[in-house]
This record gives sequence, structure tokens and C-alpha cells, in this order.
Amino acid sequence: MDFNELVIKDYHNIFFNRFEDIMRLKRAYHGSFPLMDFGIGEEQDAPNPLILNALIDSLKESKNHKYSDNDYSSFLDSARAYVKRNFNVTANEKEIMHVMGAKSILAMIPSLFVEEGDYVVTLKPSYVVLERAAQLRKAKIEYLSLSEENQFYPDLDIIKEEVWKKTKILMLNFPHNPTGTTVDKKFYKHAIELAKKYHFLIINDAAYLGISYESPLAFMSIEGAKDVGIEIYTLSKSHNMTGFRIGFVIGNEKIISLLKDLKNNFDSGQYLPIQYAAKVALEHDEITNELKEKYLRRMKKIAMILFEHGLYTHIPYGTFYLYIKTPTFVKEQTITSAKEFAALLLNKVGIMCIPYDDVNHYVRFSMTYDCVDEEKFLKDFANRLDYLFF
Repeated sequence: MDFNELVIKDYHNIFFNRFEDIMRLKRAYHGSFPLMDFGIGEEQDAPNPLILNALIDSLKESKNHKYSDNDYSSFLDSARAYVKRNFNVTANEKEIMHVMGAKSILAMIPSLFVEEGDYVVTLKPSYVVLERAAQLRKAKIEYLSLSEENQFYPDLDIIKEEVWKKTKILMLNFPHNPTGTTVDKKFYKHAIELAKKYHFLIINDAAYLGISYESPLAFMSIEGAKDVGIEIYTLSKSHNMTGFRIGFVIGNEKIISLLKDLKNNFDSGQYLPIQYAAKVALEHDEITNELKEKYLRRMKKIAMILFEHGLYTHIPYGTFYLYIKTPTFVKEQTITSAKEFAALLLNKVGIMCIPYDDVNHYVRFSMTYDCVDEEKFLKDFANRLDYLFF
């Protein structure tokens, strides 16, 4: 076996990307139906003009081309005010740092805390960036499975004590992608108790906290959370700034200090005009409120059409995703996996979605799809499902 074969053998499973197969089918799609893309959760409309104008204004400043040296205090001041106003989270200057999107910091964290043989406890299904980075360090992964049987709610007590004793990170993500699940104070308090008992770090990826349709519950708003953890916030979803790659982390002062030192070895901070645009975005809650109104309206209408075709889902308390159980049969064709059903939807009627075969079989529909005439779009969507099912 040569070196290239060894690398492929050892790391192919770690780097598996659930999106790649369906994206390959999307690129190859040449069907008679125009593509309807419910796939990657990225808003298709342009960001709010307030954000774009702030970016343009900052670009004109003569010194804004320089290194940001990782923190732009004005952005972090606005971030602190934002979380206090919206999530009842307080943070001093030593308990917050900016990041170039959640993905980058999630990939960095295991290099600080995880060694070979340690455990990372995480959700299944989940956003797997930290999990993969931990696997590269030879960590073991233990899963909290989210299934219909437990209302997609995690049960911390299924993890055995011998695993908790070797756990270095409990990785959470609420509101949860893809199920939309949210948790209550009781869950977070129990997690904090376990972290204090077994000495592990809790991370909550709060990418969708701003896209909450009830009173949002931040992990950092819970008493004791800062003793054991951090929470990662990003403007990607809540402010339609995915490509800007901007966010911030709040939490334990010592952990934040370590992460700042680590981050200084990986990047030199996000471009200052982007930080300035993000500062302005965080000062205007109407930006998120308008997005939420659109997503909730879309979810209700799409869910009704799906229900009429025997596809069952629920309106989540957070995120802009519908998590849909796959059917067993479509016109007498047996469906054995979400991947198979997603391919059928795409190839037969031009509907793209993301399959999840992690815990039973589901597909995820994102409400960030592109459409000019919403009623026409919904009618076309219903007609395509008629064609597929009836």
C-alpha cells in the first residue's frame, strides 16, 4: 500500500460529506423541471441594505485594509449589547471574542482539549465539524441520538459513567440543525452538573438561536454555564451574512483566553469592514425579525403541502428547516433510505433536499429557497408532488 492509499483508507470516513452525493446529482441534473433547491441553508436574497451600506462605508476608510489584530472592540461592544437585549446573556470584555464564522473555531477547539482516547459526546444527527476535528486527534465519539421516539430530545443519562469520566467535550447545538429541537433550562442545568462532576467542557453552537419562534433560551443565560462552557454565535443565519464569515464566542474567561491565543496562530482576524457591517447588523433587530417572519410563513405553507402528500413533519421552535420522515413507498417503489428518496425527488421532479440516514430516515428542507412569486412557487411545488405520488 502506497502513501496515498493509506491516507484515503484512514481518513475517508472522517471526511464523509452528506451533501456531496446530492450536490453531485444536482450538478448532473438535466430534468424537465426547473430546479427547486431546498438544500443548503443559505438565504438567496441579498443581505439587508443596512448591512451592505455599512460595508461600503467602511471600505472607503483609508486604514481599514490593515490587520484587525483579531478583535474590533466596537463590534464586540455591539455583540455584548445584542445578547443582553435578546437572550439575557451578560459578558465582560474578557468573556467574549470574535471569530471568522462558527465553523473555523469549531475546527480549532479539539486541538486544545482532546487527546487520543478521550471522548467527545455529541448529537446525532449533527453539524460534524468539531466531531471530525476530534476524530483526527484519535478521540472517541459517543452519540446522543435524536429520534422520533424521544421527540428528538437528547437524554444525557444514556451516557455511561465510564464515558463521562473520559469525556473532554460535550458538543451541543440548540436550536438544533436539522431537527429544529430546542431544550429547556432543566436540560442545561443537568448538563452543567455533569460537566462540574466529570470536568469536561460544554460547547453550544447557537447558530440558530436568533431564528427562534418562541422565547429563545441561550446556554449562557443559565446559572453556572460560564463555569464550564462557551457558546458560539454567528450572524450567518440570523442576519443573512453567511459569506461574511463573522461571529463571536461568549463564555468562561480562561477558555476564551486560551481560544484567543490559539486563534492568533490560525488567522489574523476578520476583515475590518466586515466587522463593522456586523456591528451595524447586530444593532438592528428588525433584520432578524423580518427573516423569521418569512421563514415561519414558508414553513407553515410547505408543511401543509407535504402533509397533503403523506409526508409528515412538524413546525420547529427554531431554525428554518423542516425535518421530514421519508416514505416507505412511492408509487409501489420501495424506499429504503433518505439518500434514495432525496435522489428520487431530484431526478424525477427537480426538488433538491438533504438526506439524513443517521437515526432512521429523514430529509431536510430549508426555507431559504429562491422564489420571486411565492404563490406560484407553492403551486408548482404541490403539482410536482402530485406528479410524483399520484
